[in-house]
Amino acid sequence: MSTALWLGIVIALLVSVSSGLAGHLAAKTRWHKWVFWGTGLIVVALISLQSYLNERTQGDLAKKIDRINQNTQVALHTSLDILPPYPITGDPYFPFRSGQSPNVAIMYVNSGSQPANDTLLSLGINVVPYPLSEDATREVWKRSSLHGSATTGGTLPPHSPGHYNSVAAPRLTATEADQLTSGKLQLCATARVLWTDRTGGYCRYSFQCFYREPGLYQGQAFFNWHVQGIEYNREEPCAIHGLGH
Repeated sequence: MSTALWLGIVIALLVSVSSGLAGHLAAKTRWHKWVFWGTGLIVVALISLQSYLNERTQGDLAKKIDRINQNTQVALHTSLDILPPYPITGDPYFPFRSGQSPNVAIMYVNSGSQPANDTLLSLGINVVPYPLSEDATREVWKRSSLHGSATTGGTLPPHSPGHYNSVAAPRLTATEADQLTSGKLQLCATARVLWTDRTGGYCRYSFQCFYREPGLYQGQAFFNWHVQGIEYNREEPCAIHGLGH
């Protein structure tokens, strides 16, 4: 029992005992005395029950308030999505050729229902072997330039036009251009956007690679962007000063 419940019972006992004694001394017949003491016991029981019910009601109300607060916190959280890389020139990355610097733009949009504040976008792009092992994927992410500088996007209202930035790979050698075209190499773009809302700070990651579809006939060349690992395409809570991880 809580302290408040015990106090209610003690007060009821004191009131009942004092009233019972007064009635006991004033009563002239035995049954009058029993009425006074019986009424006192009933009062104690009723006050104790009332105190218990009030305490339980308060506990239930506190739980409901906690659930409302939790649901409100969820509603106040917003999410940003990173779209697949897209061309910013008429010939952004295909066909590959010597001396070319493949250049793509990456956009992030607010897909939630609340404003995203203090948005920061960092990008990277690399020419790497195809396919990537798990260790190689981790190494590409670790060495990506997205861990360096970031561009500031300010506040992004919900469902508003997205923000984007472009990133360019180093100039291709003749060998790199040939191997990208033949499918031995791939172009991988990495991105991270960070923002805050009323529930905290968050990071959204993106790791997508542009490569020739395997198993096609000799004369065909189809290229697409492909998601590279769930670990690098997710949202998670993070600190605004935690861009180094």
